Amino acid sequence: MLIATKHVVVQFITLIVLVAGAVVAIPPAPADASTLRRVAVVPFLFEGQPVPYPISDVEAAVFGNGVNNNGLSVANYVREDSSTLTTSGGVEAAAAIVGDVIGGGSWIRTRARATDGAGHCLHVAGGMEEWRNQIYAVIDETVLDNYDTVLFLGAHPCLESDGYGPRGEPWVMVRRVDAWWTMRLILHEFNHSIGLHHSNQLRCTAPDGQPVPISTDCSVHNYDDPFSVMGDWRLKLNNAVHMAQLGYLPMSNISAPDRGTPGTSVTIRLTPAHPMLAPVPTVSGQPFLPYLTLEPRYQMIQIDRCRTVICYNVQDGRRFMYLEFRQPYGVFDQSLASDEDFTESSDVARGLTVRLGRSYNESPSVSSIEALVLVDTNPVSPGTEGSRDDFLDAPLAPGESLEDPIGAFTITHAGSGIAAYGTATTPYIDVRITWRQPFPFLLPNLRLPCFLPGTLIPCPWPGPGPVLPGSFLSGPQS
Repeated sequence: MLIATKHVVVQFITLIVLVAGAVVAIPPAPADASTLRRVAVVPFLFEGQPVPYPISDVEAAVFGNGVNNNGLSVANYVREDSSTLTTSGGVEAAAAIVGDVIGGGSWIRTRARATDGAGHCLHVAGGMEEWRNQIYAVIDETVLDNYDTVLFLGAHPCLESDGYGPRGEPWVMVRRVDAWWTMRLILHEFNHSIGLHHSNQLRCTAPDGQPVPISTDCSVHNYDDPFSVMGDWRLKLNNAVHMAQLGYLPMSNISAPDRGTPGTSVTIRLTPAHPMLAPVPTVSGQPFLPYLTLEPRYQMIQIDRCRTVICYNVQDGRRFMYLEFRQPYGVFDQSLASDEDFTESSDVARGLTVRLGRSYNESPSVSSIEALVLVDTNPVSPGTEGSRDDFLDAPLAPGESLEDPIGAFTITHAGSGIAAYGTATTPYIDVRITWRQPFPFLLPNLRLPCFLPGTLIPCPWPGPGPVLPGSFLSGPQS
């Protein structure tokens, strides 16, 4: 039997963050037990397969500090993604992973087959049960019991790349592990295994067929959110909703405003989802503070789209609107040579990113896979329809407004600037929410009973009747 013989402890490099012209060094900090994840990596070979790349490359891709790989590793990603976490004393306490590469420093040779009896190539979802059995035939599977996540890693002989991410057990097939395009697959499946679902696109149309940001006639396009590794596979950090689901975004940093009287508004100052803190500048050795003091510091806004105390299901579970502000940060949210949509002048770095979904602290379920969707606030912009470039300008631009006819409110990008936060400064966006009056009903969706066509005889089949959508009920807005 083979067992784990190499213990790997994560060591993080100091991150350099560019904020408002200042370079800030964020020192590494040890994670406490609540933010520590134990990971076992199981590198295995198919029957008769030669070694595809050194075990040291596997070790570096998962546990390394990324010094020899442009900062690309699972460990670096987890730390950057959780960098909002701090101790009670304000010291950074980002999450970390520790673990082992199983196999005693060598690839695990198995009798697993990459094809079925007819010679057809097996994808991970179809082959992993048998592959797991073959792996457990040559290793002591009980050594994996003390890990939170077990990453099965291989190089599929007839697939360039493939992956599957069941809870606690991601499977990844890649021909190499030291490239951005393979790292995004590893991270995508790793995120699935710790509880995250996809981040998708929402495409809506008005009754006349013209594209609009939000309506009751919408379709979901899977994977197509270009600002998340859980979307169209771009090598980006998680969005604010997923950060909150993982516990990386403290509840004190989430604003959830109560619905106000129709015609009134509230303004909330929103800072980047990942901490963009720069030291307060000094003049002649004295702090120079031409900024408004920012307290508390909100990094996500959650708006309940339900209009009443008794709330019905709002459009396939998309009950909440989430707002976030993204900025270039660290390694994964900086512009990469192959992924240059995330510069400081890009739409996402200047705008307000809008998503719809379930409650971020709701237990994940199969039904919520498509719940988190990116709203295109500029749906008539140029771009190839259905492609990712069609959504690169999805965030709400400065000075622009977006009306939610179902939730009966309007959000406005009311300007941006720099604010002081303690002894540091951070960029922000002012978000104005104006409440509207639904007319004449208060229910967002009305579920009708089901009758046989042309009769008042109840339908003999189970299930509810059609939905009269909230936007139809809302009527003119004031």
